[in-house]
Amino acid sequence: MHSHDRAKSSAAETRQVPARTSVRVGAAQLQGVLGQQTTAGNAAVVQMLRRAGSPGAERSAHAGAGTGPSVQRAGGEGNAVPFFDPYGDVYVTSDESTEVKTADGHGLMVDQGSLKYLEADSPFDLWHRGSVLTTADVLCTPGGVLVHRTTGQPISKPTAMDTETAQTEISAELLDRIGTPPTVSVAGTHYKSVLRPRREGWGAGATQDFSIGDRRAEDGWRGMYLATSQAHARGYLVQGGVLLEIATPNLRAYDLTGIDYAALGFASPLASARLVKALLGFDQDRDLMESLAERNMVLRSGEPGGEVEVIVPYPLANRQCQVSAELERNE
Repeated sequence: MHSHDRAKSSAAETRQVPARTSVRVGAAQLQGVLGQQTTAGNAAVVQMLRRAGSPGAERSAHAGAGTGPSVQRAGGEGNAVPFFDPYGDVYVTSDESTEVKTADGHGLMVDQGSLKYLEADSPFDLWHRGSVLTTADVLCTPGGVLVHRTTGQPISKPTAMDTETAQTEISAELLDRIGTPPTVSVAGTHYKSVLRPRREGWGAGATQDFSIGDRRAEDGWRGMYLATSQAHARGYLVQGGVLLEIATPNLRAYDLTGIDYAALGFASPLASARLVKALLGFDQDRDLMESLAERNMVLRSGEPGGEVEVIVPYPLANRQCQVSAELERNE
């Protein structure tokens, strides 16, 4: 799915797309230090953010852990393959003196071969022309700016145009093949990790607003992402964060867990939202979350065979969800 709230700092906040798979590069490209990222996963995010106050101390112990990818020249004179350290951080060279950033100044990290940009200490997928960027797709300038390996274009925080793939036709045959998503009850208890300032900004009771602090663009999936297990939510618990128990009474969901968006040609957030609206008979010109809220419905989603999350439109979350307990803090 989209990045759990698209933010590994908010366990239930990366989403990457409804079927938010991390794009992996081939084994030959994941040798040495970079290969360690295939197992680092969420831990890389947590470690990196924990070290934000003193990055040099821990990194020095790992300086010799690997040599990183060999330097290549492509995508512009002087541009080279960046260095990926064991924590998922990205540097111009292995001496870790210059961090690589997007053209608009966002920090970067690697998660299982997929590149993320950091905003408010939360990682989000980097897109370029309809595809999630991997470590194999990019180079960096000597000054530390990320560029596309083939086009040489500087990479910035993605826009809707970056994330939208070519418009795959939604045919009657495709809808019949997928079938109408079943509805299930998701009433009970769910879990979410967020930064404490965001939690404090929500308020309580009739004035609570769970959307406060959600920095995502309107791509059809802007809602409250809840984990179905504490372990899943804890994977997003970063320094300064809090793991919350969320009471979710009287919620029914369309079950989307059997849909592989990428395999169907609807990998981007906008494309996947179009497909879901077609499957549910919603107006394509209306926001997906708005249409769900009007019907008092939520979504149950996740990668096939992976973790399952519940996506609640904010208007519905504000009416029916409550923070019932604070389970853990990461100081």
